[in-house]
Amino acid sequence: MNFIYKLPENERRLIFAKVLGIDYSQTYKLDFLSKNGLSPGILNKENQIEKIAKKRLNGKPLQYILQEVNFLDLVLKIKPGVFIPRPETEYMTDCFLKDIKIANDKNLQILDICSGSGAISLAVAKYCSQLASKQNGEFFDYKIVGLESSKKAVRLANKNKRFLNLDDVKFIKYAFPKNLKQILNKKMAQVIYQADYIISNPPYIPENSAISGLVSEEVLAYEPYEALFAGPDGTNLAKNIIYQANLGKCKILYIECHETNAYILAEFAKKMLPKKFNFVQVIKDLAGKNRFIVCKK
Repeated sequence: MNFIYKLPENERRLIFAKVLGIDYSQTYKLDFLSKNGLSPGILNKENQIEKIAKKRLNGKPLQYILQEVNFLDLVLKIKPGVFIPRPETEYMTDCFLKDIKIANDKNLQILDICSGSGAISLAVAKYCSQLASKQNGEFFDYKIVGLESSKKAVRLANKNKRFLNLDDVKFIKYAFPKNLKQILNKKMAQVIYQADYIISNPPYIPENSAISGLVSEEVLAYEPYEALFAGPDGTNLAKNIIYQANLGKCKILYIECHETNAYILAEFAKKMLPKKFNFVQVIKDLAGKNRFIVCKK
């Protein structure tokens, strides 16, 4: 094999795991990651492995090639035209789940805005189902709704929902308005204003980032533009999510953002009227970048 060994080790392992039908963790037990250690089973799959590696070397995201992505402890289906979930979103979701546990509410109304492939909603659903199973007969109820503007993404989210047997999520095709203070229709207003916990990974990259080269060619070439960019400073949609969340019952809001606009959004959240969030904090991701804000009442 020639192409496969030009890839980083973690990508090689993902490809081997997919082609051989084994868990990623099992790849550490096998001696096939050097050219001198190929087993007969690997050699029989050489053409398939090389074909995948060649596509990856040509720039296509590995998740689109393998048609799956890992998110927390889930394996999700993914396809071109739907945004690929990132590790920073995993971290935000994990923090969100910890806040849910601390709150210890017995009736959870959770909203995921810009739900994409369903990654956040489904991770939350799995966590809530585990909480429910530990209640020993005590009352515990939860409702999870994911809002997404892309018809293709909603179809994929529902496919993931069926694949993972997580039925306690409802995905709705809805383009959350970008214009601040835009009046919502009654049905959507009820969904948004009744949510106690809201989490969102909206488009947040400043549009000039595409021109200045701050966004990789791979992302620009393959991922949906509308899932990435949000106005000159990247805050168009995020500001309205904060505004609408503030008007309703929302106790806790998590919203992912670009490192350049995190404090812009934090200041916006602090100045909300007629109500406002009492606690607003910018949280760094594991790479040390300002990645999301947390708002609490």
